[in-house]
Amino acid sequence: MRAVNLLSEKQIRAAKPLEKSYKLADGSGLYLYVSPTGGKSWRYDYRFAGKRKTLTYGSYPHVPLKLARDRHASARQLLSEGIDPAAQKQLDKRQDALKKQQSELTFEVVARDWYQTQQSANAERTRTSILGRMNLHILPAIGKIPFSDITFENFRDIVRNLETHGKYEMARRVANIITQICRHAKLNQWAEFNKAEDLTRILQKRPLDDKKGLPAITDKDGVATMLRRIHTYVSANKSSTYMQAALCLYPLTVQRAQELVMATWDEIDFDNTVWHCPAKHMKGNKAHDIPLSRQALNILQELKNFRTSNPHIFPSGSKLGHITGESVNKAMHLAGIPKGQMCLHGWRKVFSTLAHEAGAPTMLIEKSLAHVSGDDVARAYDKSRHIEARRVLLQWWADYLDSLRDGTEPPRLELERTAMFA
Repeated sequence: MRAVNLLSEKQIRAAKPLEKSYKLADGSGLYLYVSPTGGKSWRYDYRFAGKRKTLTYGSYPHVPLKLARDRHASARQLLSEGIDPAAQKQLDKRQDALKKQQSELTFEVVARDWYQTQQSANAERTRTSILGRMNLHILPAIGKIPFSDITFENFRDIVRNLETHGKYEMARRVANIITQICRHAKLNQWAEFNKAEDLTRILQKRPLDDKKGLPAITDKDGVATMLRRIHTYVSANKSSTYMQAALCLYPLTVQRAQELVMATWDEIDFDNTVWHCPAKHMKGNKAHDIPLSRQALNILQELKNFRTSNPHIFPSGSKLGHITGESVNKAMHLAGIPKGQMCLHGWRKVFSTLAHEAGAPTMLIEKSLAHVSGDDVARAYDKSRHIEARRVLLQWWADYLDSLRDGTEPPRLELERTAMFA
């Protein structure tokens, strides 16, 4: 019987380098290789498939004697089973590296890569919306999970949670984002298949009694109450100067929330009292000019006193560089406007409803809201912006809101200048 366990820790520590390398045998083929530079490593010489090979178990003292013997025993067991221990060692290394890569390749890493590579061509407004939905609804729930561990149930829970809160449209948008991220992972060979392929198929339909669109208070008394509550909230300085200005300016311009919060000072033409909203901020990717009423202009003139080096009219310290529509919406509710009955976007419905009641032409209202109407041919020939007529309408609107807030006689919309566009 061949001798085994011949070495001791004392012998190993006492081994000194010589001019030539040498071996200290421990038995069963395991030996300590001592190099002329003083390095010590555990090795095993063996033959496999007719070829002589050497397997290294690691250096001493990083690999102590007991661990070297354990590794050697495992290698000999593999050899007895007809498996090359050196090849198995390389396979184990690759698998360990793959596991490490998979643990580092979280859903957030894949999502950020998809956003950077696939969304760069989209308009800024679209990119901002997508990033906001990712950061708010997706990444907090599954961002830190390794992509290899993500399951369809993780995605289902996210959309079900939104549907439970009545956010059916947001659930659809979020499901589409998740599906695109998973498709990106498949195309980059980070996953064998699109894990969210059927996610949109499980989305619930909005109940028939819930298809009323975004909530809005459109009766005159209700609008008057909202305006007074905003006025009281702003007067009490319960939020930043920029937030107060946004709360007051939004009902006057009747533009979409994202268009307002992303506005920069170079878009405001004070001389001609026009806000030139660029195409990259617009939903339809088409530039839009908004005439500024005296009230809107006064808010902007006063806000100039608080202008910073940030180009945005409503700056913030966030990565976006500006406040968000969601934060303005939250401030509106903090002012006392009931959540579920009115949202920031609802002011557009308020404007449309009350302007129609006052006799404003539908076409003029739609143009003020930057709604695209007609087929492609009609839009190609209709290049007029009717800005002067819209200026009359928006000035009437600002005066009308003041009268509702103050309880005074409402102004009459002078149709003589707008009737030609009916």
